[in-house]
Amino acid sequence: MENIEFLSRKEAKEKGLTKFFSKSVCIHGHCPTERYTSSSLCVECSSVYGKLEKRKEKAKETRKEYKSKPEIKQKLKEYEASRDRTEYRSRPETKSKITEYNNTPKQRERRNKNSKEWRRNNSDKGASYLAWKRASIERRTPSWADKVKIAWFYKEAKRLTEETGVPHEVDHDVPLHGKLVSGLHVETNLRIITAAENRSKNNKFEPA
Repeated sequence: MENIEFLSRKEAKEKGLTKFFSKSVCIHGHCPTERYTSSSLCVECSSVYGKLEKRKEKAKETRKEYKSKPEIKQKLKEYEASRDRTEYRSRPETKSKITEYNNTPKQRERRNKNSKEWRRNNSDKGASYLAWKRASIERRTPSWADKVKIAWFYKEAKRLTEETGVPHEVDHDVPLHGKLVSGLHVETNLRIITAAENRSKNNKFEPA
């Protein structure tokens, strides 16, 4: 320690030195700190960092080379196929678990927050969608539909929501805009289900 000459970076530059010892402690606690004059970086830290970067780069190249092998490519393809959760999500017990999870207070609060934020940022789209939805329902409502019975479904959905705390909505058993079949906005095509079930069903027709 007695033989070490502590300099400032400016003094090291004036003497034409590539490295110098500084009294300041580096962020990793090295003291005395030998620093590079050009960048003022700690020599010991730079050495460790450089080795780590080389290791990362070598590991990256090794993984890339490994994955490029035909047999490994096939295994990865099979693995990704096995991760397809479509069949898993279609199981009744899985649907039940998903519905139960989506109806937890935490999830309902998150959905409400996201919904409010979306409506605030997309007021024009929200208004356009509501107008389209109203017009769509009007087009799919025949003159012989019982409007009193239809109104009862919406009142009952509101009552269930207030009593249980679980959002309920009126769903069209046969969707108004299904891919295979489209239904009508009539009392016989309505049912009350939870909002989570309605989101899961979307526009799919699920015959009994």
